Amino acid sequence: MIILTIDVGGTHVKLLTTELETKRSFDSGPNLTPEQMVAGIKELTTDLEFDVVSIGVPTPVVRGKIQKEPHNLGDGWVGFDFEKAFGKPTKLTNDAAMQAMGDYHGGRMLFLGLGTGLGSAMIVDGILQPMELAHLPYKNSKTFEDYLGVRGLERLGKKKWRTAVLDVVQRLSAALEAEYVILGGGNGRLVEDLPENATLGANSNAFLGGFRLWDQSIGTSSVRVGDVVEKTRVIRRTSDNAQQITTLFLDIGGVLLTNGWDRKSRMLAAEKFDLDYAQIDERHQFTFDKYEVGRLSLDDYLDRVIFFEERSFSRKDFQDFVFAQSQKLPDTLEFMLELKKLNHLHVIAISNEGRELTEHRIKEFQLGELFDCFMSSCFVHLRKPDVEMYRQAMDVAQAKPNQIAYVDDRSMFVDIARSLGIQGIRHRSCKETKHALLALGLKVDA
Repeated sequence: MIILTIDVGGTHVKLLTTELETKRSFDSGPNLTPEQMVAGIKELTTDLEFDVVSIGVPTPVVRGKIQKEPHNLGDGWVGFDFEKAFGKPTKLTNDAAMQAMGDYHGGRMLFLGLGTGLGSAMIVDGILQPMELAHLPYKNSKTFEDYLGVRGLERLGKKKWRTAVLDVVQRLSAALEAEYVILGGGNGRLVEDLPENATLGANSNAFLGGFRLWDQSIGTSSVRVGDVVEKTRVIRRTSDNAQQITTLFLDIGGVLLTNGWDRKSRMLAAEKFDLDYAQIDERHQFTFDKYEVGRLSLDDYLDRVIFFEERSFSRKDFQDFVFAQSQKLPDTLEFMLELKKLNHLHVIAISNEGRELTEHRIKEFQLGELFDCFMSSCFVHLRKPDVEMYRQAMDVAQAKPNQIAYVDDRSMFVDIARSLGIQGIRHRSCKETKHALLALGLKVDA
């Protein structure tokens, strides 16, 4: 089933399908009618196939029906038959609720969408309720949206607008007893110095929420989207009836440390050592997978990619530079050490990396204190996304899939783990991963 998700905003209409790599969009505005929106979508999808449609709209939606005309769009939305217009099964929801479903990681979450207007939704222990906080009175005879929407940003300027955002986040978080707040919308990126319990959400998660209206297996495994019941949408934790998590599979690069030798590092090396980047990158692409699975040594790799001709720098200088690209990411390593201790977990590394770089990282960052076993590509002669790598790790762990949590920053690798029944978590920040692990029933030191 191919799902088309449409995110209707006051400035742009964006779309993505489950088969499309990059979103597409067109301008909306205060006069946009549903007929114009449908025509714009059809124009952008002439080359695409899809089976069902999800639509997020900036107005209240109850039992799949729009209740009133959107505040920042044109007229004609109430009663419009989108299913007939698209000729496909179609589900509607509030735009803030759609992104909230994509951002949720368990517990009590408040979502605020800072865009043309102000979207809001709350999820409490899996129960999602779209909210209409935007037009409630705030201060000086103005509403929350008057301050936090785009008109407030234009009237106040960035500095005062940011102050208002922080004040509203603190007030609503306290009033609603939210454990954490997700800020989304196009203007969320303008917020600085977030409160401790607030995180910037990825606007792309609106598409994830739309996908999950049709397919509950898409997205984080810590929650599941159930059927619409009256005006609420139920999200059930998959861990409620699952066995206790006993084992943690962790990626290293992108979760605990920076990536060891990625494109950014190679570009820096080309600049520092005056190399032709296109030339070395082509040689790298032909060679690096062999190094990662342990079929080449680092010396072999350097011979083929760098020292195939005489250089003005030494092999040691270049190797030292490669090793120096590995840096510890903030907070995550310390958090995982504490998580292991609190929950008595077995922790196994599942990473793609060459032998010498892996050994350097283990020693330099004392990773042996966290990991009980290293299922690194150079040791097992397999690379992610080979499903056999995960199966071997399960054999070593002697744990059932639903007893394992897996954290990786690459969505493809997480999806493969989930296909085996493992509780996969896409890592974006330490804070978000904490919430996801908490939702799986693990003890987390706040």
